[in-house]
Amino acid sequence: GPSTTAQTACGLLASIAASPTDDVRHHESLARAATWLEDHAQDGKWSNEAALYTSVPQIDYYEAPFMTHCIATLALQTYRTALDKGANAAVAKLFG
Repeated sequence: GPSTTAQTACGLLASIAASPTDDVRHHESLARAATWLEDHAQDGKWSNEAALYTSVPQIDYYEAPFMTHCIATLALQTYRTALDKGANAAVAKLFG
């Protein structure tokens, strides 16, 4: 299916954390995910364009714009840190 902001952001964060090398400057997939997030921001905000979150799977789905905005912002900030200081430093900043 089509990409969503929350799933792309989570994938970017997980890929940085799982990077086999500290230097992520040449990881094309990370750059593509960051570019996708940047390209899909509208006035500095993101939307999943669908109810994505659930409290009861297959019954109750809801949209959570603030959570989507936060995870996208966190993913882009973590990517920038990984570019500047390496994946290990970026992950340590998340959990440190």
